[in-house]
Amino acid sequence: MIYIILGENTYAAEQELQRLAAGVATVERYEGSELDEAKLSDILRGMSLFASERTVIITRLSEQKMLWEKLALWIDDLAPEMTVILRESSVDKRLKSTKDVLKQAKLIAAEQWTDRDTRAAEEWLGKLMKDRGLAPTRAQLADMIQRAHAPTARPGSMVIDQMQLAQAVAAIAVLDEVSDESIAAVLPPARGEVLFRLLDKAIDRDDAGVQTMLAQLHANEDPYLAFAGVVKQWLQLVALKLAGGASGDLAIHPYVLGRLQSQAKHVSLADARAITQLAADLDARMKISELTPWEGFDRFVMAIVLR
Repeated sequence: MIYIILGENTYAAEQELQRLAAGVATVERYEGSELDEAKLSDILRGMSLFASERTVIITRLSEQKMLWEKLALWIDDLAPEMTVILRESSVDKRLKSTKDVLKQAKLIAAEQWTDRDTRAAEEWLGKLMKDRGLAPTRAQLADMIQRAHAPTARPGSMVIDQMQLAQAVAAIAVLDEVSDESIAAVLPPARGEVLFRLLDKAIDRDDAGVQTMLAQLHANEDPYLAFAGVVKQWLQLVALKLAGGASGDLAIHPYVLGRLQSQAKHVSLADARAITQLAADLDARMKISELTPWEGFDRFVMAIVLR
């Protein structure tokens, strides 16, 4: 039998590996980068004198194109008592070798969570913490999910880091109870949370606070991600403002909704329209290099302060 655990969610992938290897006395583990054709052939086609059943885990084999092609050729030769588990973050599905492997393998997805999965993430996190004897409030669960957002390789894209949440729960579990302070200690604010705070200060016209946060962001953040993130939050605020404060079909998470409703009260419709147009203009100028990303970001934030 051959399995392929495919995706960038390292926590989900590790859980699946543990499930598939449960009850197996000895598991052979190999890194694709450390194998050559002879070694791979020995692993997949060789016989063991000491074990009637074998479970083999191979990580990132698809990065070795020649070996990946060999796997596709040899996959039909696997002994029935052998279980092979392939762990891949991604594969090139255009390749014939990949298509051949996927035809034979049982595919197990280990996909990253996005904002669309926030509710499922909160349910999972609540159960995990309950199983560890912890009793977080709904607000604390929402706060932890927000803090666990992480950027991806695609500009402006964020995912919910399940591994980071699991590690945070393990750290909090050594304490007697869950507190806002313990959450803050084990889960530093994610970019989205930092940008929310920046937007709060900008809407409050706290120029000194905004300047301090801008300096911190310049030192630690990617300008493209920062601009995309703050504009996204602003557009949610504007959508809420135009809807008269009612969420309706806006599909905004309750935790985010509460904060946006508070912010929207302090922004006029005229300012909402003007600053939204400014965001579009700045984005266009950044794309043709009339402005650097940080210049565009700073001008947008200061327009909110000076409205």
